[in-house]
Amino acid sequence: MIKKIIFPIVLLLCVTNLYAQSNCFFTHYSLEDGLSQSTIMSILQDRKGNMWFSTWDGINKFDGYSFKAYKAAQQESAVSLSHNRIDHMYEDKYGYLWLQTYDAHAYRFDPRSERFQRIPSTQEIGSLAAISGIKVLPGGSVWLLTETEGGIRVTISPQNHAPNTEWYSMSLGTLQAAHIYDIYEDKAGNEWILSDNGLGVLMSGSKSPAFYFSEMTDKGKKGQAFYTCWEQDDKLFFGSDNGRIWYYQKKDGDFRLLTLSSESPVISIKSVRQNELIFVTKKDGFFVYDLQTEETKHYSATIFGADPIHSVYVDKYSEVWFEQHTPGKIFHFNPHTRVLKRETLKVEPTS
Repeated sequence: MIKKIIFPIVLLLCVTNLYAQSNCFFTHYSLEDGLSQSTIMSILQDRKGNMWFSTWDGINKFDGYSFKAYKAAQQESAVSLSHNRIDHMYEDKYGYLWLQTYDAHAYRFDPRSERFQRIPSTQEIGSLAAISGIKVLPGGSVWLLTETEGGIRVTISPQNHAPNTEWYSMSLGTLQAAHIYDIYEDKAGNEWILSDNGLGVLMSGSKSPAFYFSEMTDKGKKGQAFYTCWEQDDKLFFGSDNGRIWYYQKKDGDFRLLTLSSESPVISIKSVRQNELIFVTKKDGFFVYDLQTEETKHYSATIFGADPIHSVYVDKYSEVWFEQHTPGKIFHFNPHTRVLKRETLKVEPTS
C-alpha cells in the first residue's frame, strides 16, 4: 500500500519540476525580415518596449512584429544624417535616441516625429569636433566626448526639449584636460568630469567646473588621470593611476587616498555585495574591498593572461563579468563563493 502511494507522489513531483523549467525560444532575424543591414553595432529597448538596432545602414525599430528602418537615403523623412553607419546608440530621459555615426558626428533622433537632428548644428561652436563617445546622464544632460578636444555638454529644456550646447575644452579655457574618460552624475546632481589631467566637477546649477589633482607645466606634465567613479552611501570612489583610489567625503568635502598593491590603472569600481566593492585594474586583476574592515583581497592577473580588461558588468546575481578582447574566453567571478572561472567557447576565425 505504501509503495502505491509513493509512486504517484514521485510522478507528480517529476511532472511539476518539468513544468517549472522555463522554456527559451530563439528567433533569428535577418535582411529577409526587414533589417536594413546585417551588422548590428548597438541594441537597446526604449521606455515603450520597442527594440532598436543600430547598423551599418541606419537604425531599425522593431515593435515585436516588424522592422522599420531610418537612414539618410529616406528623403521623405527629412533625414539629415551624414553617414548611415551608426556605431553607438543611447536613450535619454525624454525618450530621444542619441546616435554616434561612423564619421564622428552626434545626432538626436526623435521617435515621435521620426526626424534626426545634428548636435551641435553646423552653425554652432563645436560642430567640427570629432565625437568619440556619448554619455547620457540620468538628470537629463548629455555629454559628447572627443579624443583631444574635451567635451560638449548638452542640456535639454524641460518645456520644449530644445538642446543648448556648451563646449568645455583647453583651447577655450573652460577645461584643464584634453581627453575625458567618463562623466558621472552623483545623487545630488553634480557632474564629475574624469579626465587625463585631474578631476573636475560641475556643481548642480553651475556652468563653471572646479578642478582637483590637475597640473599642467611647460614640459607637458599632467596631473593624475581618472577613469571610473562609484557612489556608495556618503562617499564617492574614483579610480586613478598606479592602483590609487581617491574617495570623496560628501560631508566635509575632503579627498582621502586608498592605495592598492598595484601599479595598474583602476578602470572600474562596482558594488558586488553589501558593504563590499570590487576594484578592477587594467592589467593586474582585481581587488575585493570590505567597506567595514577596509581590508582588500587581491585576485591577480595570472588567470586573465596578458590581455587587458576593458570593462566590467555585474549582473542581478552579483556575478562579475570581465570584458577582454580575447576571442573564445570569458571570465566571471562569484563574490559569494569567491570562485573566478574561465569559460572557453568555440568561435569562428575572424578578422
